[in-house]
Amino acid sequence: AELAPSNPDVHLGHGRALALLQDPAAARGSFERAASLEPGSSTAVEALAELEAGSPAKQAAVLLRAGEIASRAFDERRARADFARALEIDPTAAPAAKEGIALLYARLADPERARASWREAIDAGGVTPARVLGVAQASHALGDTKSAEEAFLQAAQLDPRSPRAALGLGQLYTDAGRFDEARPWLTRAVSLEPANPDSKRE
Repeated sequence: AELAPSNPDVHLGHGRALALLQDPAAARGSFERAASLEPGSSTAVEALAELEAGSPAKQAAVLLRAGEIASRAFDERRARADFARALEIDPTAAPAAKEGIALLYARLADPERARASWREAIDAGGVTPARVLGVAQASHALGDTKSAEEAFLQAAQLDPRSPRAALGLGQLYTDAGRFDEARPWLTRAVSLEPANPDSKRE
């Protein structure tokens, strides 16, 4: 690895060799180095997960990390595989895995599957501001104004400091021509997140 310190493939190959030599600590260091050199790739993180085979909870947590990396890279197949494997290994990871899948579909601009996955995350792990906000945003994208309004209001109630919930309501009411209702939410969004130009929409 010293011959190519900035090459993630070298560190990845070195880590795999060390893993075969039953030196997990050194292998982990090599995989982490590979991951840091190529943060947009989940390959090294998936290799790290193999080192945690003796601890389902730890292995699932690493796979969730790998799935998120793949999701950010818009690699649907790989992200879904990582999240599914995490869920298979540790069923208690269901809320996080479902949330990860929901974020994946939100990134892929697939609001129908995103909303279904956010609802599955709620069923698996309960209501959180982020999950309810996800349902609201997906519902808005689907043109389901009633469900979107209900979810945005719930998200704002759960987290009054959420600029995204306030902005969502402001945009929803503006789009519906309900300007008097939109204004206080847009004002709140501006006060919570002044740097966001969307919150200044009239």
